[in-house]
Amino acid sequence: MIHNSYTASSFANQLTVNLKAVVANWRQLGALGKGVGCAAVVKADAYGLGAIPIAKALAAAGCQEFFVASVDEGQSLRAAIGKGADIYVLNGLVGGAIEDFLGHDLRPVLNALCQIERWQEQVGQAPCAVMLDTGMTRLGISTRELSVLLDKGPSLNLVLALSHLACADDPSAEKNSVQLQHFRHCVELLKPLYPGLRASLSSTAGIGLGDGYHFDLLRPGIGLYGASPDPNNAWPWLASVVELRLPVIQVRTLIQQATVGYGASQTVVGGSTLATVYGGYADGLMRSVAGRGFGYLAGVRVPLVGRVSMDYCVFDITDAVPCLVDDGQEWQIEILGPHQTVDEIALQSGTIGYEVLTSMGCRYQRRYV
Repeated sequence: MIHNSYTASSFANQLTVNLKAVVANWRQLGALGKGVGCAAVVKADAYGLGAIPIAKALAAAGCQEFFVASVDEGQSLRAAIGKGADIYVLNGLVGGAIEDFLGHDLRPVLNALCQIERWQEQVGQAPCAVMLDTGMTRLGISTRELSVLLDKGPSLNLVLALSHLACADDPSAEKNSVQLQHFRHCVELLKPLYPGLRASLSSTAGIGLGDGYHFDLLRPGIGLYGASPDPNNAWPWLASVVELRLPVIQVRTLIQQATVGYGASQTVVGGSTLATVYGGYADGLMRSVAGRGFGYLAGVRVPLVGRVSMDYCVFDITDAVPCLVDDGQEWQIEILGPHQTVDEIALQSGTIGYEVLTSMGCRYQRRYV
């Protein structure tokens, strides 16, 4: 029997990360490269899931190359995983002194001529990488700037050239092949000066475009964490990594019709049973999911009703009531888990899996299994 006075005795928003699943996804994505190297992108705290425990698990599984965004991310990662693996900083020299890179054995991804010149003048032969702009128009040196680099001769210990695809999540996009040809041409120009140079073009989405895009090193990010580059085209063979369950802190059965939440935007009929959970847009549940979001309680799909507020959401659990037992145990509504993937939440929210994961708030207790 459900009592309107039900309140959880204790609650905490717990996000569970399956490290074995991350490693399995890394191996699966690497296998698509048919013998080429496979790095791991763990920037933005491994897309919000915890860079340190994830990188440790991947390093133990044999991953030897990691990509982070900033020098401070690189320093934290080096302190956690120790020597041996190569850590590339995608921002290049922005936000860090040369000593920060040398002291922590970090490799900058140089993405402007001014960065290249600083590294040449102050460092000598410490290894580095270069970002080539092949059409993303974000970071990287242009074709004209590449000519300047070539004119300098072999003045760097350049070990990796990389670029980034703008439309890899759409295999039919013509821009993919345009960027591929541009990148291949740039690498061919660089290799006579740097014979040992490796090339890397593909993040998760690019890996899915096929062998021609793989070159020497794959750089999966979102796929490691169980989501596809495009939520409309899920990759079901990826292992699920994240479980998120929100504790029910109050249950009530309506005697009569009532509106729910801010703006009185949704009306629920009398006799419905509603559950309020601890979790809202402060925890990464997007306001855009209102009116189309779902959770699962006791394996039963339960719709979100009303708006998402900062700390709370309300679900109509009427259909789940017959499956519930009021035994004093805390009830939890599954947001991510066996019944609902990151990609499905992304579709409900009108966004992509990247934003779903990186929006997870700091109030979650992260548990690693």
